[in-house]
Amino acid sequence: MLGRTIHIHHMRATPLPAVGLQLWIGSMVLADYLLAHPDTIQRKTVLEIGCGSGFLGIVSAGLRPKRYFLTDYDDTILLNAHENLKRNTNETLKRRKSNHETLKRRSEALKRSAESG
Repeated sequence: MLGRTIHIHHMRATPLPAVGLQLWIGSMVLADYLLAHPDTIQRKTVLEIGCGSGFLGIVSAGLRPKRYFLTDYDDTILLNAHENLKRNTNETLKRRKSNHETLKRRSEALKRSAESG
């Protein structure tokens, strides 16, 4: 991954609902950290909540995670991430709609389980 150029389609400024089309500085900072510490995600399952342009997923794909899940709330944002991933790696996204109510219930159940010890 080091020394490679990554080509990302993104927007510099967007209305709030399309904020996932921006390239966030935080994703670049985290990517820099992961490049310096690849063992953080190597051979591990990673869940990225709010992948936006897919930049962090592209960097992470080169670090050999076991599995990597990229999520976002909007089909346009996910399509852009998918195109960016195809442009920069041999990976493709398997897109699947989630049921937000199911995820919310599972999250609440996990929280209750953690609180009960």
